[in-house]
Amino acid sequence: MSGPDIVSFFHYEPAVSHTFSGGMLAETERGISGPGRPRLEFVLELSLPSGTRRYCKVGGGSKLRGAFEPRVLRWGNIQRAVNVRTSNLIDQEVEVELSDAGDRASERRQLAQEFARYRTAIRGITAIIRAVGQDVPGGVTDAESSVRFNGKLVGLPREIAPMVWRVRLRTNDGALKYGLVPRTKITSTDWPSAHADALNKFAPVVFGTWDSTGLTSQGLLPTYYVDTAGFRYVWTMGHGKQVRNVFSSASPGTPLSTSLYTLTYPIVNGVQWSVIDFTTGHGNETITLDADGLTDQPDGSGALLTNPADQARFALTQLVFNDWRSGAHYADTMLDLRSWQAAADFFRREGHQGSKYLGGSAQTEALQIPNEFAAQYETRFFWTNAGTLGIVIFDPCNPVINSLMYSDAQWVRGNENELGGFSLDWDEQGICREIDVEYVPSEADGKLFQTQKVSDLTVPERVTVSHEMDWSAARII
Repeated sequence: MSGPDIVSFFHYEPAVSHTFSGGMLAETERGISGPGRPRLEFVLELSLPSGTRRYCKVGGGSKLRGAFEPRVLRWGNIQRAVNVRTSNLIDQEVEVELSDAGDRASERRQLAQEFARYRTAIRGITAIIRAVGQDVPGGVTDAESSVRFNGKLVGLPREIAPMVWRVRLRTNDGALKYGLVPRTKITSTDWPSAHADALNKFAPVVFGTWDSTGLTSQGLLPTYYVDTAGFRYVWTMGHGKQVRNVFSSASPGTPLSTSLYTLTYPIVNGVQWSVIDFTTGHGNETITLDADGLTDQPDGSGALLTNPADQARFALTQLVFNDWRSGAHYADTMLDLRSWQAAADFFRREGHQGSKYLGGSAQTEALQIPNEFAAQYETRFFWTNAGTLGIVIFDPCNPVINSLMYSDAQWVRGNENELGGFSLDWDEQGICREIDVEYVPSEADGKLFQTQKVSDLTVPERVTVSHEMDWSAARII
């Protein structure tokens, strides 16, 4: 067996790795727990414009996937990692070197011809690395072949030596790395009589419960005056669950009578909006409200999304990896549902509830969603073998979390399985004496309302760590 090194780690040390099927796991253990050697091949599949080609080191094939060309000269490392010191998602790339020589003249320079012919179309093609069983009796079946990497070709192949090409592969993370959300704007095309202050604002997207009771009693959510002729105010894209109270700056602290407005959910040029329709105009008054945001159903009939993991999952699938505006929700094809369900179960069991507001005056960089969520909720995001985004609750000292997240015996754990052991070297400058947390966000006021300080006076280092929890519940719990 000759293939890419799979390196997985927490910070500098290997930790959570990948899963195998039972047959694949048994095959990889040949020569360790029993006699023999693994009868496996690592195969690179490139979906080239002329068709899918499969490359390995020694050639061969399988009944399901056909012939493998012996063109791989060197496999790079596939690093799959999370970092305990920062919450940032770690990129995943691998480089593979391919031979353009061949035993027959017709086999030579095939890669050069392919790359030259489809120079503009080759960028972004699908690239998959599989561990495939050799075609031998009792070997791993095609059905048990294991994906080690799923992504795309980035940039253009480079000829680094005569007859040698290097291809750079990367997880399909373009939308996350370069995207901005929400993509929808309030425009004069959709809303011809919109107030100037509302035009070109980005569609607000509201998650969770926002309730100003006991805080300002004036509404935590802003509205956008999109129809000055019909006295209509938008408060979220999509179908919100419910409006609790509506407020006007003309009568602070007193909710407006429900007889003064109706709630409507029009679809305008393909975009679903939640709208407050007033019976009369309110001039230059500022209209705010308390409300429950989006649900797990596009028509607002489902369960309110209060679980922080469910909210982040919606934001990533519907707004980052897709551009949902109305109708059926997109499937979570870019997420590792096993880890996301485990995270949601943990938040539910611990009683965590979240609120989040996207859009309005500015877009959010897509990568901020997982990075900020990870910082606030002590989670980490990582890319799986299948090219999907996984999530893990980061608290290695919590036995309950460990039993939830790492109960599968086929998961490699650095503190148990790594030959070099598992350790964390902490810089004393990272030891804090006080944690200062701000929470309970108000989008209408542009601030966090509550603060909690926790101190350990036995710690001599006078270091304070501050956290702004703008994903926390927007109400007093």
